[in-house]
Amino acid sequence: TVTHLIQHFLNGDHKVGLLGTINYDLGARTVPSFRTTPESLDVYGMLAQMREAGCRQAVVEISSHGIDQQRVQGLRLGAAVFTNLSSEHLDYHATTDAYFNVKTRLFNGENGAAPKVAVVNLDDRHGAQLAARIPAEVRTVTFGETPAAQVRAENIVYTLKSTNFKLIWPAGEMLIESPLVGSYNLSNLLAAIATAYGLGRDPFVFLAKLRAFKGIPGRMERIEEGQEFQVLVDYAHTANSLRAALG
Repeated sequence: TVTHLIQHFLNGDHKVGLLGTINYDLGARTVPSFRTTPESLDVYGMLAQMREAGCRQAVVEISSHGIDQQRVQGLRLGAAVFTNLSSEHLDYHATTDAYFNVKTRLFNGENGAAPKVAVVNLDDRHGAQLAARIPAEVRTVTFGETPAAQVRAENIVYTLKSTNFKLIWPAGEMLIESPLVGSYNLSNLLAAIATAYGLGRDPFVFLAKLRAFKGIPGRMERIEEGQEFQVLVDYAHTANSLRAALG
């Protein structure tokens, strides 16, 4: 959800490519995804295809497995985004500390180069811990519902059709009506807003595109066939994601 929102916000004069769990948007064509973060040869090969198709930016969903297995080693990031850290990959990482340390590599330069901007979720209990490890030369933009966040939501009202809130960032504030439902989708939206803002985009400009965001197949996807009840299709398949969707 975060990668698709960022792509939607950044699309403009030039195409924006995308690599993620659902599909790979290579600019000239979109193909089904076979892995959240492909192997390194595939990553760089698909980035080359995006460039040839006229893309000047790309959004890449980077898994902890992808970092640990060096699939994105040396990839220079304009912005790196930390959404959250849960217990769903401990079968691979064994401990929460090991899992956190792997994610940290994307932000502190251990992956080959530190990002220009680090976007960090302060609502996650690991957010402040991660922010403390980011090098001083990296611009850090925090987001969340906590008052300490630079990009934050206040006066939140959830309905089954939308999420309404007041968005506040260092240079302004505005009222938002989001077509995305649920508290975790508010977090996803704040992550995308903070990223676009961190990259120098004006929230008053890119948030005008939010109403046109059609959502993502299989991500709290609403089915409307004239029925009198709500039908939502969601990818949730772990305890944490199912809890978030039902919540």
